[in-house]
Amino acid sequence: MTAIAIPYTSFGFALAADGRQQWMHNPTRDRLTRDAESDRVQKIFGIERPNAAFAYTVSGDIASRDRSFDLSIEVGTQAKQLQTAIFFTARSFVEALSQRLVNAIATAMSERRIEDYPQSEITLAGYFGCGPHLVNIQFERYGEGFRHRVIFHDLRPGACFLTGSHLIAKLVSEGDARFAQFCVPLDENPSLQAATDFAIGYIRASSSTLARGLDPECDKIGGHIHAATIIPPERSLRSRIQKWMGRSVPRSSFQWIVPPILS
Repeated sequence: MTAIAIPYTSFGFALAADGRQQWMHNPTRDRLTRDAESDRVQKIFGIERPNAAFAYTVSGDIASRDRSFDLSIEVGTQAKQLQTAIFFTARSFVEALSQRLVNAIATAMSERRIEDYPQSEITLAGYFGCGPHLVNIQFERYGEGFRHRVIFHDLRPGACFLTGSHLIAKLVSEGDARFAQFCVPLDENPSLQAATDFAIGYIRASSSTLARGLDPECDKIGGHIHAATIIPPERSLRSRIQKWMGRSVPRSSFQWIVPPILS
């Protein structure tokens, strides 16, 4: 189980995730897989391309036993290979990315680098042009193969995408007083700082002793919390000319608030 929070504001998105990653298939959870488990796994990543910037998270089946296939890394690899391709809409970009991931998964399966097709969800939050987008790419086993779908979500300031324990997400979103020590629900027009505080607070709440007492599945949530924000890319003619002339470099749309521990 992965706990992720992605609130949206009129100023940008905030993202936070826990750092725990475990091998969830108990029959094959041997010493090799236990040694590969960690509380410092990076689950938030950035993609920046001309006129677009996204952050993405991956949950579910992430990697093979020997780590020769890692879906988190594969998303970044396939996005880089699309860097020079021209897309006129966010949907065309995400559809192209998802199809490349389908092909990469099929190749990994044919080469026996993965034991089974993944049950995974990739969530992208960010901007294509100035338009905000929150998108899920879902992979699921289907018969002897697998299928995928792309879901674009409607957005309004104060909306929040949460994964983890459904019970804890519900209680936190409803403002249950027991979780007030961690965070309070967002109002209809939150600041980016308030959204970031809520996102981090939700992860803390999900990994707390209180949460584990209410939902034992929360034992699977924990480790180092990392958080980031993503704001609309700079698109003004002046900023692009200045960057081309080397006079200034516009601020990256993706910014770490609490970086992952990579060592």
